[in-house]
Amino acid sequence: ELIEEAVNKQMVSDVPVGTMCSGGLDSSAVTAISSKIVDQIDSYCIRVPYQGYDESHFAKEVSQFTHTTHHELNFDLDEAGGLLNSLIWLHDEPLRHPNSIPIYQISKLARERVTVLLSGEGADELFGGYGVYFNVKTAMNLNKLPTIFLKLLLGYAHQKNRPGQPILGGLQKDAGNILIHLRSAANPILMKNLMRLPDIRLSDRKNIVTECIERAEGDLINAMLFYDQRTHLCTLLDRQDKMCMGASIESRVPLLDVKLFNFINSLPSNIKTERGNKKRLFRNAMKGKLPDNILYRPKYPFGVPLERYFIDSKQNHHIINKIFNESVLVKKNIVDPKILGSLIRKFLNGNNIHADLIWNFVNLELWYRIFISKEIIQSEFIL
Repeated sequence: ELIEEAVNKQMVSDVPVGTMCSGGLDSSAVTAISSKIVDQIDSYCIRVPYQGYDESHFAKEVSQFTHTTHHELNFDLDEAGGLLNSLIWLHDEPLRHPNSIPIYQISKLARERVTVLLSGEGADELFGGYGVYFNVKTAMNLNKLPTIFLKLLLGYAHQKNRPGQPILGGLQKDAGNILIHLRSAANPILMKNLMRLPDIRLSDRKNIVTECIERAEGDLINAMLFYDQRTHLCTLLDRQDKMCMGASIESRVPLLDVKLFNFINSLPSNIKTERGNKKRLFRNAMKGKLPDNILYRPKYPFGVPLERYFIDSKQNHHIINKIFNESVLVKKNIVDPKILGSLIRKFLNGNNIHADLIWNFVNLELWYRIFISKEIIQSEFIL
């Protein structure tokens, strides 16, 4: 009832409303409920042509089930590379999330017919949709093992091209640091050396995570959910808002309705989610409103695999090499060129452990050139 009420409220509009519908549980739920309120609502998805990323067939199935007018856009790597400067400029910050690009592209397509788009954003952080929530218990158990063994285990994970966040979490001394490091994109020692920092200050994050642990009253999975809502989710909503507004689209997030949000946060974590059945409560609530194979399908990443983004497109492959060879961050002695060069070479040769780190470097470099050194000017942007 609360979910339906939330979507109902967000459908109130003087202009046409559509939905972002990837075919995942969250956006499909919003699409299904909204289609009962408005006849022939428009739904939008982007087709990413890589196994494990292409959800377009699910989105089509949802559209047929809910009778929406469905629109599909093919993701183009070269076009995405050409948009990078423009979208960093729109965002005012480096793009933390690679899927900022398809969100902008969907919004631009949708603006031809609608002015408002409903999104399923926030359901993962509210109902427990990420594997990181189950990694909390894994990290707590690993924490009991000898440090030397965990370091060897982390090295083995890296050899197998796995980042090993649960092991990195297990190496920490307290619950707060475990939660922080489970959400880290890279080993702090690597970051300290790469960015030539005397220290990595996490005081703000530690204050937030301490509040979340106290609020969760011993339920560490809930603490991780609360921590994500205060940190990770904020970056997602910021991205969603700026990319949509860049295409003159208003994005609305009904699943973060205050009444619904507060109620779900008041529940113990084992009611919301369990290993092997992420977002159990949400799935149960949507039974009968969506086909079973949508309700119980595996979760796909939204966006494009970063190694494909930079390797499959000659233009984007050239971009990353050019950025490194002419790096302002290296010239300003902000980034260590040897460590960065090693990471980029490994990445371009198929080792994607530090794919997020490479993406962040490219974005930080371009952001610096746009806003600080002003080497890239607005007239060069494609919008």
